[in-house]
Amino acid sequence: MIDRREVGESGQSLNDQINQTKDALLLNAESMRKAQWNKTVKKLNGLSDEERERIEDMTKELVRELLYTPIEYITKNATSGEGYAENIRIIFALQ
Repeated sequence: MIDRREVGESGQSLNDQINQTKDALLLNAESMRKAQWNKTVKKLNGLSDEERERIEDMTKELVRELLYTPIEYITKNATSGEGYAENIRIIFALQ
């Protein structure tokens, strides 16, 4: 097992790389959710502020639920080496 505190070529510990990857994944998903929400909410005529808030909360929860398993997988399996976090960043186009 690789020590997550080890510092790789990038100068960051594997733990830092894992955390940055998870954060980037969450930020990317939230950015997409928010952009889609902003487009859609303009078309939702006749909804009260409370209804809009409930729908927005539902979309936030949906994103959290969709990302739960991938983030858990990253956390539990990223000990395979420094390239693992980088591969996840490439797969999800996180920069």
